Amino acid sequence: MKIFPGATGFGTNTPAGRGGTIRKITNLNDSGPGSLSGEIQNNSTILFEVGGVINLENNLSISGNNITIAGESAPYPGITLTGKGVRISGQDIFIRHIRVRPGLSRGNPGDSVGHSKGAERVIWDHCSISWSTDEVMAWFGVSNTSADGGVGPKDCSALQCIISEGLNNTKHSAGPFIGNWVGPISLIGCIMAHNKFRNPGFKNGSSGIVSNCLIYGAAKASPLGYSSFNGNSPVKLSYVGNVFRKSPETTATYWHYIGNDTSMAGSEIHQNDNILDGIDFIKSSGTKYLTNIAPIWINDLVPLPSVDVYNSTLSQAGARPTEDNPTDDRLKNQIIKGIGSSISTIELNEINSIQSSSRPLDGLLPNNPLTIRSDGYTNLEHWLHEEALKLEGIQITTQPPKEIDMSDFPGLDALLSKVSALSNRISIIEANMNNDSLDLKELQLTFSDDSTKKLVST
Repeated sequence: MKIFPGATGFGTNTPAGRGGTIRKITNLNDSGPGSLSGEIQNNSTILFEVGGVINLENNLSISGNNITIAGESAPYPGITLTGKGVRISGQDIFIRHIRVRPGLSRGNPGDSVGHSKGAERVIWDHCSISWSTDEVMAWFGVSNTSADGGVGPKDCSALQCIISEGLNNTKHSAGPFIGNWVGPISLIGCIMAHNKFRNPGFKNGSSGIVSNCLIYGAAKASPLGYSSFNGNSPVKLSYVGNVFRKSPETTATYWHYIGNDTSMAGSEIHQNDNILDGIDFIKSSGTKYLTNIAPIWINDLVPLPSVDVYNSTLSQAGARPTEDNPTDDRLKNQIIKGIGSSISTIELNEINSIQSSSRPLDGLLPNNPLTIRSDGYTNLEHWLHEEALKLEGIQITTQPPKEIDMSDFPGLDALLSKVSALSNRISIIEANMNNDSLDLKELQLTFSDDSTKKLVST
């Protein structure tokens, strides 16, 4: 089952911290009891009783497994990490509605977010990540197949995140980076803005999907299939339903180019329904790798048409998009106006303007938070999902069950009579009811051993 209802992307079947210990963050300290770094443990869900800025003295290391960091549980203005970045080598990690902006206060931070070998099923959903001196977001590659077994980070996703403003002070303003023998990785519904290049960059042997993303202000083209080692190592990539928009800084005449053609034999790159603002998808020397069929895909991924992506990402991408945030607001305003460029110094006033807040979770959390409901999610997960939807501006509507007079729907009566021979109980999970018709969407059958099976209308 998915980490949350409707999640789509590689690794989204992770349970993360489901059913684990609830740990509360009660202060904004860098370390110690009640701090974020002090409370991260295996098999846990991290909830916040505070909001504001956590100034990290060291990278926040997540090396354990089965951890959920629920930024949606924090009071306004949410959680922003600065000073240092995040490093992940654990498995089954879910991070939602968090901002990561290291900046320069503790020297060059390197990547804002980095995943190393061992990281699997790591999901970032609705996060805002920026102000790195290397890549803003990276999945580090392994050196070669013989020494490392060809296994880098895999089955990871960034969903509806803002990945922006890689700092140019080291001449390396770079966006998402997927290293050698990494993947599959999916970037879905994200904004990549004011990163000079690598929007994204895929190295040899990597695989991934880029779908429904808005890329703005890429000054230079981004490489695909580039490597420091020899040997054939093809890429498998699918780009569907994306929007590329120029800024005054953009000089590129194509989105991508092939970095190391000598090791690309067997590569497959698919692109479809991408709006490219007058540039080519790939430099002419790379067109031989283009395929009509996606070499890699996710069965339940149904992309938006590219014409809808601009408005969708601007309204939905990033942490807590319905709330004001000086950095995300400035960035989106620049995209709308077609202005701005990469930066070399952080907007310190934007960090300093974020106020601290606190409120207890007592009385807010559901009763029996770790009890699992019939749909497989815990009471706590249902509460967190509702909190996330509020922050994303999605209305939650529930209606009381309705009694149905079977004589009004003879077709339904006949259908249920047939199905009832197979099961002990039939539940209508979803249906649209009009005055004279009933459109069934989903049924659930319960058998004598209490197992269930869903029937979904096509």
